[in-house]
Parts: sequence; structure tokens; C-alpha cells
Amino acid sequence: MKNKGIILHKMYDPSIPGVTGDEGKLLQVFLNIIKNAIEALKKGGSLTVVTRVSREYVKQKGKLKRWAVVSIKDTGEGIPSEDIPKIFLPFYTKKKHGTGIGLALSKKIILDHKGFIKVESQFNKGTTFNIYIPFEGK
Repeated sequence: MKNKGIILHKMYDPSIPGVTGDEGKLLQVFLNIIKNAIEALKKGGSLTVVTRVSREYVKQKGKLKRWAVVSIKDTGEGIPSEDIPKIFLPFYTKKKHGTGIGLALSKKIILDHKGFIKVESQFNKGTTFNIYIPFEGK
């Protein structure tokens, strides 16, 4: 990041309750998405990592609950809208030396944690990956 002149912004919400999961696998997801974001930034730009409580609710065991959300946003060139449905498919890649495994595996890990990923992207403005993980069984 330093060599590319990328500015890192971190905004963590200290009030978020804990989540249950495999720390190593979740770290793999975050590192993969951050690595992709860095690769999307040519020279300069910014990478922002935010943790927060979701605005959305989901019904679990008859109760409405919120999620822990980790947002990873870059100011890169963005993902074309027609490619967004394909990016989580195994072996789909537009990278010269990519394998197309990283995002497919990341999605599986998050699904195994009973969560989901939302992607928002705008041409020449960047991409945001929002990773939703349920709070500990409360």
C-alpha cells in the first residue's frame, strides 16, 4: 500500500457485540477482499475499512436481529455491473494472473458463518464489499 501511495482509513465501532466464527477463516476473507481492493487501486487512492451494526434486520428464532457489518471500500475503477453477479463464481477472474478462487471461497466462508456479502460498485468511483455476520447467539 505504501509503495502505491494508498491511504488507509479505519473506522471501527467499539460498541459492536461479538460474533461467533472461525477467526482464521474470517481473517482470510477480509485479507482477500482487501488484497483485491489494493490491486484495484493503480497509484494513489484510498482504502476504507469500517465496522458497524447493520441498518437491516433479519428474523431469527422469531426475533428481529441486526448484523455486524465489515465494509471494505476502495476508490478504484469499479466493477462493471454486468460482472458483479459473476465475481463469486469459482474460476471467474479478469486478472491476468488470477485464479478466480478468492471471492468464491470468501463467499462460502461467510455463508458457512450464516452471513452474506453485498457488493456495490460505480465506474471510476470504486467498490464496496459489505460483509454481514450475525452476532453471537443472543
